[in-house]
Parts: sequence; structure tokens; C-alpha cells
Amino acid sequence: MKLEVSHSSCSLARSCPMKYNWKYIVGLLPIRKSTSLALGSIIHEAMDMFYSGFNELEVSHYITTTMDEQIANASINEQEDLEIIKWTALGMWVSFPRKDLTIFQETKSEKEFKVRLGNMRNVLFVGRSDRLIKKDGLWWVGELKTTGLPLQGFKNRMSVSDQVTAYVYAWKKKGYPVNGVLFDIIRKPLLRKGVREDCTLFCQRIFDDYVSNPLKYHERHYEYRSDEDLNRWEKDTTLAVKNIRRIWKGDYFRNPDACWNYNSECPYKKICFTDKPDQLTVDLYFEKKEVK
Repeated sequence: MKLEVSHSSCSLARSCPMKYNWKYIVGLLPIRKSTSLALGSIIHEAMDMFYSGFNELEVSHYITTTMDEQIANASINEQEDLEIIKWTALGMWVSFPRKDLTIFQETKSEKEFKVRLGNMRNVLFVGRSDRLIKKDGLWWVGELKTTGLPLQGFKNRMSVSDQVTAYVYAWKKKGYPVNGVLFDIIRKPLLRKGVREDCTLFCQRIFDDYVSNPLKYHERHYEYRSDEDLNRWEKDTTLAVKNIRRIWKGDYFRNPDACWNYNSECPYKKICFTDKPDQLTVDLYFEKKEVK
């Protein structure tokens, strides 16, 4: 069987084989995305526009109009969260201190890759990185990350991140002599809404805090990977693929410990704890995608 795997699919198979089954074999995708994902999505889109040649005002306008459209189509319960996300994204963008792109000799945005995984027959490792950049004559994978972690905690996590290693592995396979990943890290708001504070005042306070204290929220960080790191990653991922093949044969289990991550309910929890999910629930919460 020909198989395409990614960092996300391998991580999913490790954390909960049942969830992998729903997403990649049955082909069910949650219709509604968590509002917590909206911030990462909009700021990534904004940065992609900037690296593609749009000016600062055009990027700000895109953030505003895109989020206003989401707010208009959201439920009453979600509108305030999305309004806060809009002003957070604007604060992140306006205060971003590294808008001088002349320091890069080359920039390639939204680069997709598809490479053979080790010596495995019919297995391709696929994915996409934010960008490839050449700085001071050296190639790096460029990635933007928003995080609620303290900066040192984020760096500690990235020091062993499989995703970092996967990017370096893939782009080296594609012929780019990348050294590692250059991260632009943006912290999520450090402020909390007051008990008697309305949404408008809180949003303005978030925006002002980003603009007034950019160094508190932004940092650039380099992560390197050695050939030994890449060899270990290839071995680990090869073993993960063998587990994925077993899942495709129907040999999988559910992992209740993965039902809640980052204080959010797994969308598949609605259908995991029954032998035959109710079709109305499936139709209400999921859309069917074609499985390759």
C-alpha cells in the first residue's frame, strides 16, 4: 500500500490511534474549528502576505476584514473571543520588530515537500513549512510560532521537537543544505480581562501592551539539528509508520488520555465512545473527505 505520512499524522497515530482512524482512514474532519486555532491561523496568513510582498497597511487591513467576517458569522458565545483574537493579532503584527527583509538573501514562502522516508518502499513523508530563508549565506527553515508558554519553556520544547527535525530532514532530502529552523516566537497576551472590564477596553489594552512592549512578546530563536538527530528521527518515524500500517489493517485502540488537550475537548470524543456513532451526530459535527 502506498502511504503518505506527515508530522501531524505520525503524532496523531502515537497519541490516539482511534483518532487517526477517524481522520485519515474514515475521513471525518470536524466542521467547526476551535476559536483557539483562529489566532495562529490569522497571524500565519498575515506573515505569509508580508513575506510575499504586501505592505504593512495591507496586512493590517487583511487581519481586520478577515476577523470581522468571522465575527459576523460566529455565534454570540464566540464573538467576544474572536474580537479579542482580532486585536491580539493586530497587536502581534503591528509590534513585530523584524520587518526588515533585506537581511535575507532569498526567501521562499509556503514551501511544500514530499520525500521518500528512509529506505521504506511506497512511503512518502509530506508537509509544508512557513518558508525557506537564506541568511548570511546559510539556509534555514523559517517558522512563526505563537505560544502561551514562557519563552524559555518554548525553547526547551523546541530543543527536542520532532517537527523541527522533520523539516530539516525533508529539506536536506530536497537538496537544501539547511542548518536548522529559525523561529520567530510571539507570546500570547500576558494580560487578563478585569471583572468589570468590557471587551472593547480589554482589546485596546492588549493592543497597547504589544505596541508598548514589543521585546516582552517577540523573540528570534535558532534551533540546529545534527546528522545524528536526523538519523534518530528517521528510525523513530519508520517505527511510527509501521504502527500506522497496523491501524490501516484495523488494529487500533482509543486513548482516553488524549480526549482533552490544552483544555480543549477532542472533536472526535463525540463519536469515540460508542460502537456505532449516531449518523445525525456525524453529519452535524463532521464533513467527509476523500481518503487517498
